[in-house]
Amino acid sequence: MTCFVRTDQGRIVEVIDFDPTGVFGSAFKWQPCEPPAEVGMRYDTQSRRATPMEAAQVSPVQFKLLFTPAERVAIQAARATDPVIEDFMAIVEDPRLTHVDLGLKSTREALAYLSAQGLITEERVQAILSGVLQ
Repeated sequence: MTCFVRTDQGRIVEVIDFDPTGVFGSAFKWQPCEPPAEVGMRYDTQSRRATPMEAAQVSPVQFKLLFTPAERVAIQAARATDPVIEDFMAIVEDPRLTHVDLGLKSTREALAYLSAQGLITEERVQAILSGVLQ
């Protein structure tokens, strides 16, 4: 069964399991893809397949600098009452951690959780996963 993906600079940013023809209009360009496909993977237009993208690795300090100051302050405030956020940030701040792997499923899930809590937008999740410091 074919899925459909939306990409940005060759990286998959959204995956759906239905044919979007006529559903979304021309605002989004969807491309057929053979499963499995996940957000963050590289999309090959010729083979119509997704492959793992070489994930960026950043130091814990660089990881925090991927967030805007306002996002860091909001996350810090939310830590006090949200054990999921506290757990993730405690791992990031563990002195034994040498790098944060932006390709790990757990990293992507933590960022998705921050987005679901309204602390960062989905657009910012993708920007953070790119590993490019602002």
